[in-house]
Amino acid sequence: RILSVRHVATNSELMLRTPWADDEMDGAFPSSRSSEEWHRQYAGGWDTLVPHFGAARTLDGVEHPYHGEAAWRVWQTSDQTAQHCEMTLQLRTAPLALSRRIELRGDEVTVTQTVKNLSSDPFSFTWAEHPAFGSALIDSSTVVQIGGRDVDLAFPAFGDSLSAFRCVDTFGVGSYSVTNRSSGLGVK
Repeated sequence: RILSVRHVATNSELMLRTPWADDEMDGAFPSSRSSEEWHRQYAGGWDTLVPHFGAARTLDGVEHPYHGEAAWRVWQTSDQTAQHCEMTLQLRTAPLALSRRIELRGDEVTVTQTVKNLSSDPFSFTWAEHPAFGSALIDSSTVVQIGGRDVDLAFPAFGDSLSAFRCVDTFGVGSYSVTNRSSGLGVK
């Protein structure tokens, strides 16, 4: 996961970080159910969910954990400079190789992700992005756009920061923006 995205000029952390984000897991209270374990360990940040998202399931005789294998595994850094970092992961539960390149150009960060089917046969999978933005970005002045169109959302929905979680189906192709109109901070 990408655990932190910080706007240096304002020293603002844009990602949600749980109070236990930096804790080492000690094995106390283990759960055999991956949904419970995911939520118990959830640090915040931005996860890529492949080969599926949601409940654990068995597909073609292979068990897949809650939110898919890619979100549970440690990705390997394959290339790194002062301006970019590339991480890769080959799944064990599916014939897929993933890469994520994060590049800094001026004050803009670009994330490019790819998935390659390592099998000679077609392989179906789901790919979901799971960013959890923090209070520096999400408040009542936040505007979300997908595919250049405004999404009808209000933050927080029920008057507290924990209820600001949203699942939004996309209707655009490959682009989104989240902008806090009060602070001027945003991501896209």
